[in-house]
Amino acid sequence: MFGMTLGSFIARFGALFALIILVVVLSLTSPVFLSTDNVSNIGRQAGVNALLSVGMLLAILTAGIDLSVGSILALSMCTLAVMAIQWHINPYLSMLACLAVGAGVGLTNGLLLTDCTCLTVHRHAGHDERRRGLALIITGASPISGFDRAGAPQVLWLGSGTIGPIPVVVT
Repeated sequence: MFGMTLGSFIARFGALFALIILVVVLSLTSPVFLSTDNVSNIGRQAGVNALLSVGMLLAILTAGIDLSVGSILALSMCTLAVMAIQWHINPYLSMLACLAVGAGVGLTNGLLLTDCTCLTVHRHAGHDERRRGLALIITGASPISGFDRAGAPQVLWLGSGTIGPIPVVVT
């Protein structure tokens, strides 16, 4: 750190300093920016992406990249919603099925990428679109709501509940 030039220091830590400056400026200009409600809301919104980024980090650390996590998430969540809301299956079984779909598609995707050297990023992007297309077909391209009416408050709690003042998504 002490032997770095200014340019390399900025390249390495510039984003962190920009974030710190942004937080300080927003805290001074808005009385609600650092409120517990706002920080909790940011945690709720970033929680899923933070969890997905851990998996992406593992892929990147092993010199790989996987662009399909968003599509696998969409397919898994659509499976959960259809099973719990439209088919009236027990929410816990629906959540297990959601996890199984995500793990199964992810495992298949990983095996195809490691065992079939013929796949390229361009061709893989087509597979990503098909998974997203399958999620649209499953849902009829319409949002699915009604977890509260379908007797699935467990699913709502996972997405919007809290443990004390901390959102479940953050924990």
